[in-house]
Amino acid sequence: MHTLEASCAHSKLNRRWQKEGAGRYESLPPLSWLLEQLPPLDNSAGMADIADVYSVLSVLHAKSRNPTPAACLHQGFYFFWADTPRTGTGLDTAAAEKVRGAQHQ
Repeated sequence: MHTLEASCAHSKLNRRWQKEGAGRYESLPPLSWLLEQLPPLDNSAGMADIADVYSVLSVLHAKSRNPTPAACLHQGFYFFWADTPRTGTGLDTAAAEKVRGAQHQ
């Protein structure tokens, strides 16, 4: 039984997204940083709470996707701009930077 428990604990620690994020959690921004980045939503769609948003941030950060939090105030939800996992699929990094730059102007 002890071996089974150790095996289960080991498998929980080795989820795919955690293995890819080895060494990245030390640089994960704190929840307070995320709260500073996001405006309050007056018209919340109620799709997720802030814990869900922080969870997505931590996974994207662990995968080195360089997430940038954003909000759609009109529709009432938060989302992230992030780099794609491979070049040649979706937006490449240069295109993503161009979109981000246009958003802040």
